[in-house]
Amino acid sequence: MEDVLEVYLRPRNDKRPLVCLDEASKQLIAETRKSIPVAPGKPKRVDAEYRRCGTASVFMMTAPWEGKRHVRIRQQRKRGEFAEVIRHVCDDIYPDAEKIVLGMDNLNTHNTASLYEALEPQEARRLAEKLTPKHGSWLNMAEIELSILSRQCMDGYFESIEELTTAIVPWEVSRNEKKTGINWRFTTDDARINRVLSVSVHEKISFRGYRLVIAGTFCWIGGLWHGSSSGPAKPIFGRTTNAYQEAREGSCCPLGSQ
Repeated sequence: MEDVLEVYLRPRNDKRPLVCLDEASKQLIAETRKSIPVAPGKPKRVDAEYRRCGTASVFMMTAPWEGKRHVRIRQQRKRGEFAEVIRHVCDDIYPDAEKIVLGMDNLNTHNTASLYEALEPQEARRLAEKLTPKHGSWLNMAEIELSILSRQCMDGYFESIEELTTAIVPWEVSRNEKKTGINWRFTTDDARINRVLSVSVHEKISFRGYRLVIAGTFCWIGGLWHGSSSGPAKPIFGRTTNAYQEAREGSCCPLGSQ
């Protein structure tokens, strides 16, 4: 985690640009009945029935410090499509960069083998991978851009990749012209504070869990000794008792009353 956050703290360097990359799937849908457009006092009305037309993969490449993003739509998101997108980053977007820092998650196609399949070895060595930790894909800034894209541009029905591309291009051009960046505020110090708090809470929960396990074991042994909790009470050592009742009261469970 700290490796990724330290990259975000570096100042902008045109010779070593930072590019965050992520993918998302979009289901292509066609209307079976024509929707009713917006009218004064009435919202757009769309029928609940639809026809599925497959899926599309949206590749988001964002350079947060430059306020730029580049979107590419492909049929799938396998290793070949990933390699094609990386080649576009190296050859078309940053042909003169000495080193390109790639921020990505741990998808199975995001590895060195995919880079060497897409590029010549000398070209592949221009790339420096910074993978987010497992279950930490939220550290990837490209997810923020994908979320904005989904809410502002991809909430409608699109029958084909061509229609989806036609809708996304104006959005991409507009945001690039405005140089809309990302105000990233989560730092290494924040991560260390959260880590300490997380470890402390985990230790408390673990200790509490051990107590419950020990208490349950004593209660189970007590139930076997005294008899079934669902059966009738049996006289033990000249007195009548019930294991379930004693477990609740804590008499057969030393930790039950704590």
